[in-house]
Amino acid sequence: MVLRQIISELNRASIITERRDEREKLADEQVRRRLRTHVHVIAHLHPLGGHGHDVERPLGACEALEHGR
Repeated sequence: MVLRQIISELNRASIITERRDEREKLADEQVRRRLRTHVHVIAHLHPLGGHGHDVERPLGACEALEHGR
């Protein structure tokens, strides 16, 4: 009986850890996406660092074009 409780607790802890890891990965990706967007906007706004295309174009499409996706 005690062994089953220990195994159950270990399984529960493992699931909690996996979920936390998934949330952290998602949060990291969201931060990277925001950072790329900020850098891209700054590049558009900088008088000498513009990309040479319409600022109104969506950032995602622009990024895809620049990186050949």
